Amino acid sequence: MLGDTRLFDFFLDVNAIAAALTHAPLTFPLTPAADYPQQYAQLVLQELPLLGNSFGAGTLPTLTPLGQEWAAAVEQRSGGTRPGFDDAFRIWTSQPSLPPLSNLPFHFGIYPGLTGGTINIAAGNVTSNRATLYQLDSDPRLSLAELALNRAVLRVSATDRASRDLSGIPAVHGDPGIPVLSMHDIGDLFVPFSMEQVYAQRVQQHGQGYLFVSRAIRGVGHCDFTQAELQSGFNDLVRWVRTGHRPAGDPILDPRQVAEPSFGCRFTEGVRPEFVAPACPKSASA
Repeated sequence: MLGDTRLFDFFLDVNAIAAALTHAPLTFPLTPAADYPQQYAQLVLQELPLLGNSFGAGTLPTLTPLGQEWAAAVEQRSGGTRPGFDDAFRIWTSQPSLPPLSNLPFHFGIYPGLTGGTINIAAGNVTSNRATLYQLDSDPRLSLAELALNRAVLRVSATDRASRDLSGIPAVHGDPGIPVLSMHDIGDLFVPFSMEQVYAQRVQQHGQGYLFVSRAIRGVGHCDFTQAELQSGFNDLVRWVRTGHRPAGDPILDPRQVAEPSFGCRFTEGVRPEFVAPACPKSASA
């Protein structure tokens, strides 16, 4: 979990964006009542028809224009504009949540507000979106729709206690001191691609960017790597340690290159039918 508590901020984002767009009165009780999951589920079930249909039913949902705005905002929060996102979003929202909220789509069942932000493994609320700027596209200038979204979204602050007690969520500082080679599915929306970017930024802030290599994989699963991708990555890491020769990676912090239709082609080995994007040019393979 390269982004530590930032992952739970993402879970908050998915829910807070949906509620803001549908004008649902979402709450984040630090001490949820026993019946809060039921109240929350009813709220979500009122939101969903405004966003689309067939969420959590195992079939790809159809998004309304409002649902498309929701997807656009989630794309920016999960790693930015990139190939394959549209179908990745529909695939993830087609999956049901875990019991007892299995009547809801996947991301709604992991809303941090259900546990007061503790995620049941840390003391106090670990999530925050107090300073988060929500956008619907890669243009840093805020449109009227983006201004409205940022005004409407529920704002949550992490508690001081949570920031000091993270025994259940170890802090990831980004100062490895040794070579690190990482791979990430760019369509993963459980631990999104943005977590890889968070770590890359932290490593650079510690002046250790030369020790980190990231490879983008064109898949929609979580750690959905082929044997060939794993072997190639491991062999390159071992060679790096033994010889000092830093292997190639992808420019994951360059938004323009991440948005290229061929992004992720270089180190992806094998075709994943569920990843829908322009085909990779033959010259893009490593």
